[in-house]
Amino acid sequence: MANAQIKYDSSAKTLLIPNINSFRKTMNQERYDDFSASGKAQHINIRQWDEITITAAQLEKKEVYKLYEWWSFAREGNAFSFALYSSQDAITVLSSGASAGQTVIKTTGTDGFAINDWVYINQSTGERSEVIQLSSITANVSVKATTNLKYSYTTGDNLRHIDYWRTVSVKDDRLSIPANAPGKLHNVTINLIEEK
Repeated sequence: MANAQIKYDSSAKTLLIPNINSFRKTMNQERYDDFSASGKAQHINIRQWDEITITAAQLEKKEVYKLYEWWSFAREGNAFSFALYSSQDAITVLSSGASAGQTVIKTTGTDGFAINDWVYINQSTGERSEVIQLSSITANVSVKATTNLKYSYTTGDNLRHIDYWRTVSVKDDRLSIPANAPGKLHNVTINLIEEK
């Protein structure tokens, strides 16, 4: 697997994490259930967010020490970005609406996206989202999906690589790095939570 990437301190610093051997994404939602006088239930979605867990195996001491530097920033509750693959950290917004059933999505930029990339498009209201694969790109104008959109989107809605999160923070209040014998390699697990 390629290096994972964390950009922090206003994207001035980049941490590449090699040897990711485990990745788990949990999609969460908070909702409110409202019941009418007739007993009919209405589910009101309050917010959605992802929790991400990665495990890096066989890290050398110098790679662990780079984690220390990042942790000194992250432990204070500061947000940063995370990409499971360092080459897939693109995000843009729609420059105009895109209706359900169409494949062309007009965007404000296309830098960092490539044909065959899997991307996540979501309504800014948090109501609907879907994953699409890109079949073509018109530089800085639009992207085209391999299949029709299932939902409609408006100007300003997000389009990003599927395994990229622009704003995350650490979920735990500690970074546990098991002690190993001299010369042995380290395994590290990091838990992140998306900020919405």
